[in-house]
This record gives sequence, structure tokens and C-alpha cells, in this order.
Amino acid sequence: MLKNWRFAKHYVDSAINSVIGLVKGWIQLYNKGKAKSKPKITRKTVYVKTTLFSVKNNKIKITIEPKKRYLEINLAKFDYLPKDYDSIGGLVLQEDRLVITFKKEVELVKT
Repeated sequence: MLKNWRFAKHYVDSAINSVIGLVKGWIQLYNKGKAKSKPKITRKTVYVKTTLFSVKNNKIKITIEPKKRYLEINLAKFDYLPKDYDSIGGLVLQEDRLVITFKKEVELVKT
């Protein structure tokens, strides 16, 4: 399956998990009699595992092809992003955007 695959192999895992989720959701709808059509991939998205990106100096570097091609995003250019995060949880790469999950430790307060 990976013959002539030049991208990072972790992207195959993400694609497989996405399709499994799509089919499982469709099966549930089908069993309830609510499925209107067969499952279709409507958006091209990929979950970028933490092993495929690094964060340094407020820049995210995403591996596309190992040791050859990377996507670099300078977070400092975007004023609306939080500045006081502890880490980045996960990334979802779509055709026209990147969705970033920021993590921050908070103290629990008794109410």
C-alpha cells in the first residue's frame, strides 16, 4: 500500500482512522434506518500527529515529506491566536486552512 508513497507514513494512519469513523457513523445511521446515501468523503482533511510537527520560537513546522518538504507557519503573524498557551495539542490540516488546538493548564477552583 505504501509503494511509491513519498509523504510521511503517519498520514496513512490518519486517513485510515478517518475512513473508519466515517463508515462507523454511517453504519449507525443505516441500522437506525436514517442513512440516506452511502458514505462519502466530503472534505479532504488530515489529522497531523504530534510526531509530524514541532514548535520552536512561535513557529510550527509540519513534515510533509520526511527530510525534504515542510510546511512552516509563523504563529506570531496572527494576532487573534492565544499567546499564553502551554502546548499545542493537535493539528487538522484541510485544503484551505489549518486548525490548531492549544492546551493550557488551569488551576481548579472550588466553588
